[in-house]
Amino acid sequence: MATNTAPILEQILELRRAAIDELKQGEAPAAITAALATAPPIRDFRAALSGPGVALIAECKERSPSG
Repeated sequence: MATNTAPILEQILELRRAAIDELKQGEAPAAITAALATAPPIRDFRAALSGPGVALIAECKERSPSG
């Protein structure tokens, strides 16, 4: 049974490409550069996990798309 998904996928791609082009032309790169200039220094990942005390990596999500 054939479905009609190809036009939907093409429409999604067209919208995403337009959104990406809009971002590239906007002030987003300048804003990212400014945010990086004021960001805290990068932490040493290995040292953070091997240091004293509890070492925890966690991801908090609202919900999973699979259920």
